[in-house]
Amino acid sequence: MDKQELIERYQAGERRFTGANLRGANLKGIQLAQVDLSEADLRDADLSLADLNRAKLQGANLTGARLQGANLESADLKVAVLDGADLSGANLRGVHFGRNASLRGTILLLTNLGAAKLLGADLTGSDLRKADLRRTNLQAANLRDANLCCALADKETDWKHANLTGANLEGVNLGRAFLFRTVMPHGRRKSRKTDLGAFTQLHSRSGADHQKPSHLNEAVPVNFPARDAEEALARLMSFQWPNRCVCCNQQSDRYITINGGAEIAGRRGSSALMEVRHRVPYCTDCLQHQIGWKEIPGIYNQVITPLIYLFIFASICLFFLSTIPSGGIFRFLGSGALLIVAGLLVVVVIRNFSKKRKAAIAWAELWTKPTCSRLEAVAVSIGAGDRHASATFDNRAYAEAFARVNNALL
Repeated sequence: MDKQELIERYQAGERRFTGANLRGANLKGIQLAQVDLSEADLRDADLSLADLNRAKLQGANLTGARLQGANLESADLKVAVLDGADLSGANLRGVHFGRNASLRGTILLLTNLGAAKLLGADLTGSDLRKADLRRTNLQAANLRDANLCCALADKETDWKHANLTGANLEGVNLGRAFLFRTVMPHGRRKSRKTDLGAFTQLHSRSGADHQKPSHLNEAVPVNFPARDAEEALARLMSFQWPNRCVCCNQQSDRYITINGGAEIAGRRGSSALMEVRHRVPYCTDCLQHQIGWKEIPGIYNQVITPLIYLFIFASICLFFLSTIPSGGIFRFLGSGALLIVAGLLVVVVIRNFSKKRKAAIAWAELWTKPTCSRLEAVAVSIGAGDRHASATFDNRAYAEAFARVNNALL
């Protein structure tokens, strides 16, 4: 069957084309709403900008097909094969892929997959950058090595039992995500459901009351001697960084900027503090756990402040109650109601603090690898004095590599 025959029969009112052989056909921009192409051979076909709204494509072979910008809203793609297909910018909202759909290496860049059902789908190596995954069912989906950079997800996106090993989740908001037994990018399984929404909603930046876990490395300084403060500053500015993450000493894929100071003597005994900036290699996982640890709520902002406001409110209420004659029933009932309300509010404040704290810690630990050296802050600091420049690391292996790279400064 060729394109012309398909169009003529469709315009004549025919909708059933089960098993049609359209391999390699040029069907760009074709209007085939509600068509039945079940079991059709559409390998390498060009269906870009096609209208396949509510089409039946059960068991169709779409390997290598081009579907850029196509409208497949509410289409039936059960058992369809989409390996290597290009669905960039396509509308797949509400599409039912059935169980164990095959989308290996599929390009889903900017694709609308809102409310789509991808239960058990094989999306290994797929390109899902900036895809719309709101309300998408990804239960037990295999997203190994998939690129989900900046994909749009929400609390109704279901990641339960999904395999995200090696996946790129940069820019993906997993706030309040359902991560029950989800395998995260570094291979660690999330074994229970945790409300991680608190992670993206916290405002406190205080994490000073949390001690560094005992298994992490102690500070390791690397000093570079100098004749005077100016030479120390020059050495500080000349630091070279091994292309490894300073936290876990594994391959880096990101950079962060750190500042270091050096005090330089001026005329007439004055001095000036000069700031030196360096771009330090980091990895996505370590940035995530560092951010999560910093989001752990401080007890002052989350507990003390609300209790102060509660105390002020209770004092005002007691003042008005004191104007009521003693022994009156209204004074008795008012005092009892105030105590009950105050007690309930105290419980709510404390429980909310505990919930947010646990959620933030769970998020930080979720991204922590066994080789990570510091959870709550950047794992390196730099500076210069009168007769030396120094860099202090929390990862001994990285400190040794840093010393080797900068051996000429020693």
